Amino acid sequence: MVDAVPKSPKRSRSAAPRTERPEVSGKSVGDTLAALLPEKLDVVARGGQESEYAYVVVDDGRGRSPVRINVQYVMVDAAGKLYADGETLPDGTRVATRQGPGEKAGSGVVMWTVDTLRPGAEGFRVVVSAFDTGDQNADATRDAPAPAMEQLRKIALSEEWDGVAVSGAGEVCTIDPRLCPHAPGCAHGPAGIQESSHLDTTAQPRMR
Repeated sequence: MVDAVPKSPKRSRSAAPRTERPEVSGKSVGDTLAALLPEKLDVVARGGQESEYAYVVVDDGRGRSPVRINVQYVMVDAAGKLYADGETLPDGTRVATRQGPGEKAGSGVVMWTVDTLRPGAEGFRVVVSAFDTGDQNADATRDAPAPAMEQLRKIALSEEWDGVAVSGAGEVCTIDPRLCPHAPGCAHGPAGIQESSHLDTTAQPRMR
């Protein structure tokens, strides 16, 4: 009789709900950024983190200009402040642009930023910035960052980001939630979105 009792199926590892925030592979971020740069910009250095953040240093013949990028999933509930002065594209993507002083001590250093947030229950945020010096602790060495604002915007809004894989998702999955098939183990499937509701978009993206 004991043998006749059906055993409870074991929960597969890939089907277990994910409680952590889905993270985008830093290598994928860096490779995609490098591929999206204008052809006239030569990459002379690059680096980043294991997830979400990457940077390249480019030179157009007039001096070095770092370009850094953060790609991450965030909750959209508190996005109002970040994009209050920006625009909303027809597909629902929020875009904010900023031009201001650099973050460190260099004199005359400026930072140009394009901040985008795709629509969805768990928004997909791409933030790209560029500087007019190879070292933010030193004075500006250029008249302006190497990529123009319109080029930064084109990078941030590129459809190439839809194909970047989420690291640790159990299966390769597209970044864009609108394209995600929600396969078992997908980091931003229905369970992942529901259990990631503690995320806060009021915080600025982690950039080094």
